[in-house]
Amino acid sequence: MHRSRNIAWAGMLGLLLGCASVNGAEYFVSPSGDDADPGTLEAPFRTFHRGIDALNDGDPGDTLTLREGVYRLMEEQADPPYARILDHEASEQVRKTVRAFPGEKVQLLGSLSTAEEVWAPADDGLWRLPALFLSNDPSGMWTGERRVEHRSVLADGIRRHAPISQLTDPGSWTKADDLGAGCDESNDGCYIYMRPLVGEDPTSEIYELAQEKILEVWASYVVIEGIEFLYSQGYGVLIAGGSGQRGHVLRGNRFCHNAAPETNAYLVFSAGGGVLIEGNEACDSAYWGGTPNSRGITFITTDPEDPSTVRGNYIHGIPGPAIGSKNGVSGLLVEKNIIRDSFLGVEPARFRCHWKGCDPPDGFNYPGGGWVIRENIFIGNQNGVGALFSVSPDGGDVIYNNTFIGNDRGIHVKLRIGAEQYHWEMENNIFVGNERGIFLNQASGELIDLEDTFASFDSDHNLFFGNTHDIFLRPNDAGGPDYGTSIDAEEMQIDHGREMNSVAEMDPMFIDSAEDNYYLHKNSPAREAGDGTRYGVAAVDMGAYPFGDGIFADGFESGNTTSWSVTHP
Repeated sequence: MHRSRNIAWAGMLGLLLGCASVNGAEYFVSPSGDDADPGTLEAPFRTFHRGIDALNDGDPGDTLTLREGVYRLMEEQADPPYARILDHEASEQVRKTVRAFPGEKVQLLGSLSTAEEVWAPADDGLWRLPALFLSNDPSGMWTGERRVEHRSVLADGIRRHAPISQLTDPGSWTKADDLGAGCDESNDGCYIYMRPLVGEDPTSEIYELAQEKILEVWASYVVIEGIEFLYSQGYGVLIAGGSGQRGHVLRGNRFCHNAAPETNAYLVFSAGGGVLIEGNEACDSAYWGGTPNSRGITFITTDPEDPSTVRGNYIHGIPGPAIGSKNGVSGLLVEKNIIRDSFLGVEPARFRCHWKGCDPPDGFNYPGGGWVIRENIFIGNQNGVGALFSVSPDGGDVIYNNTFIGNDRGIHVKLRIGAEQYHWEMENNIFVGNERGIFLNQASGELIDLEDTFASFDSDHNLFFGNTHDIFLRPNDAGGPDYGTSIDAEEMQIDHGREMNSVAEMDPMFIDSAEDNYYLHKNSPAREAGDGTRYGVAAVDMGAYPFGDGIFADGFESGNTTSWSVTHP
């Protein structure tokens, strides 16, 4: 993470956690406590599970506060080893809360570590240790923040640990027997094999091996604040949506380092309506099968009458969609996030009807689309926004006032010609240094011209600068991703009468892009060049800061140094 983002995220976290309130009883947990104690500040419980039990047995409005420390759920002797918050009679006014004690660092781990284990050299530069200390078949391994890459094979339709013959790359691991053949689920007679990085001494490192999910929420109106969820298997947090559950708030947490073999990998998986995911950091979630199901924050079949919001998060290093859905999600608001170094920043939803037999788009049961994606910054992703068709009873997705920097594809529009429900609206965005600013992808065999795409999207009041291709049309699926036609913004204006209010090949004059500071200099051509209709004014600035943050000269004025905040207008 760049220094400016570290400062910004930490400042935002402090601001958010300072707002926690206690409406009912408060229970405390500390690594130095005792589960036989009453759970007070002076005599706290010791384990996270004991605290969750007290919260479940308590009243709406109760709070569970965790004191600083590491809580390794696999060592708490609970069944199941992951924790569950159960249903209760909470409301929007009276919620149950799980939070870190303000100013203290709390980590919930879904892993077991090698701290008490002994690595031994094996053949061909490999190292190994007996896997019997593990409770479950591991899916991921890390040393600190670095993921050790797992090697798997697909056999009989099932993803399995690879044999040690496939550990050819430094920084990789598998689980195998004494002869080096990949092991199945049992750990008996198996070893964790690793080929370390050059210069890495496994005997001086501590590795975390993912064993279990961490927290499930089977209730409404739960607040989770200021906690780190690390080294999980499957997902860090599941927000269930059955029986009309809704109204959760996940604020100021850190969800990182998750892995899954045969199920999808989710840092946060959320259903229900009216969920707010705000001011968190999310990173590193990988599925053995690759990109599509290696996910960050994911929604499924949320209530279209009570849409959810993803706001002010810092999301990075996701091999698949950073913010997305398993489809059937309408009206999601995605705003003021920073998304970088991921395969896909925001993946809007389609309908989800395949097990219901409904005719898409179904306006009540399982709709999809109608997302609002605004005021986000996308940096260095394979795709910033897009890659799925957008289907909604009310039309497509709206993408405005975003900043796209150095992505392979800023906005990736998959086209279905002649279907109005696939319509996209794109305006007031800044595209700088992308391989393709807007990628128009006709993902079928029908060959199309540029004019054939115009019914599928509206795009104007954007700024294009230094992109290899401002706009790129892939006319059908006959060729690879580089097959197609490049169109610059000026050509779009002159030859096609499109992007008429857009700015072509003018530097937006960011204050300091080297420090990820994408506010605009006072002389920027993007200032007051955006359409202000959506904000109820005549004009706004293009990019992620439609109302700026003061009048800049050669840099930030004093008092204007907060580079990102969910409170920004």
